Order: sequence, then C-alpha cells, then structure tokens
Amino acid sequence: MRRDVAIYILHSRTGLSNKKIGAIFGVSPTAIGKASIRIKDQMSKDEECKKKVGKIVNSAFEV
Repeated sequence: MRRDVAIYILHSRTGLSNKKIGAIFGVSPTAIGKASIRIKDQMSKDEECKKKVGKIVNSAFEV
C-alpha cells in the first residue's frame, strides 16, 4: 500500500511519465496506472485513507 501511495503521488502531482515512475519503482508503466487507480478507489471508500494521503501530499508539496 505504501508503494502505491508513493506511485499515486508521483503520478498525480508530477510531470513524470508512467515509464519514468515505473523505472524508479522497478515496475511496468501499466502497473503505475493500476496502482494510481487502486489508491483513488481506496480514498473514495475510506475517509481516513484520503486524509492520510492528503496530509502526505500537503507536506511534500507545501510551498
């Protein structure tokens, strides 16, 4: 789950391609899209998950 969250954040908040993110994590570009979708789905069903991911995003991309 932690890796999926990291992938989701890179996928949704940076300009990196799936191929580049995949190279970072050692997975295929297709796996990047699937991991991102898994986290989006989890956040839509679980408010606590949504808060935690939001907290990570805010602290990582705070200006």
